[in-house]
Amino acid sequence: MAIDWEDYHRDSGYSPIALPTYPWQRERYWIEVAATQPLPNTNRQNIGHPLLGHRLRSAALKQQQIVFESQVRADFPAYLGDHRLYEKVIFPTAAYVEIVLAAGAQIFASGKVDNHPPLVVEDLLMQQPLVLDAVETTSVQLVLTPNQSGYDFGIFSLKNSDDKHETWTQHVQGYLLAVEAPAAKARLDLAALQQKVNQEIAIASYYQTFLDVGVEYGPNFQTIEELWCSQGDSVEVLGKITLPETIESNTNDSLHPLLLDGCLQLLATALEDSPDSDTKTYFLVGLERLNFFSQPGTSIWCHIQPSSQPSPVSLRITKHLKQVIG
Repeated sequence: MAIDWEDYHRDSGYSPIALPTYPWQRERYWIEVAATQPLPNTNRQNIGHPLLGHRLRSAALKQQQIVFESQVRADFPAYLGDHRLYEKVIFPTAAYVEIVLAAGAQIFASGKVDNHPPLVVEDLLMQQPLVLDAVETTSVQLVLTPNQSGYDFGIFSLKNSDDKHETWTQHVQGYLLAVEAPAAKARLDLAALQQKVNQEIAIASYYQTFLDVGVEYGPNFQTIEELWCSQGDSVEVLGKITLPETIESNTNDSLHPLLLDGCLQLLATALEDSPDSDTKTYFLVGLERLNFFSQPGTSIWCHIQPSSQPSPVSLRITKHLKQVIG
């Protein structure tokens, strides 16, 4: 059956065009995509700690400085891509803390294997966030300078581009101290806490409220498994934080950023500036003091309560409700 194409397209509004009668030249065309820069060898035996990286040795270092360097990208380590603020992948504050603690483990461990020393991180202040790129790798350096009681530290970054003018950007500064192991503290009584911290919060809706104000926690950063808060003027928060099954626990980790970040996510409730506000977006830019006593497992409990100190809240982390670790 012959088709009357002119009648078929009569009401279409299309304009006919003339096509060449000779064969096509058969040239191929590809959409150009930016080539990603190569990542470091991800074999754990070679890189040790993916965030801390390796120690640099140089005669140019002054005042007995210690420097570590790593390479990161929006997809390396892979979980970093799940930490977004206004659609930008932002290096988490918890990851800076982990870099410093991991360095402290190497500096103060005195050669002891699997025996993490107690550490204190003081006056950690973020000066500028680090935005990660999906294509371009970023060099991250931790520079530690000895002082009378420990080390001053700064964390810097350098975009690994073709630009010949290298510009290092400082993101974080603070102090790292080694301390004596503390005396045993009273164990947290979960049953007693749940009697007063008894208002359960739905996890899915909690993360949705973060998303509504531009804070996007992807699957790897959605580590809050259970969450309760108290009622009244003095708000307390109790949460169970669990490392995702897809994330491999590493003996080199001090306090995995996903665990610490999960605890920090509870602060939205503790400070009574809950993420249900459609006008406020918060990003942690500093810590007054973090006491680290020992490495946790893959699941921890976090208890937040009002503080009598200058800081508005005190955050306590414990594993298995037995040994206090921070």
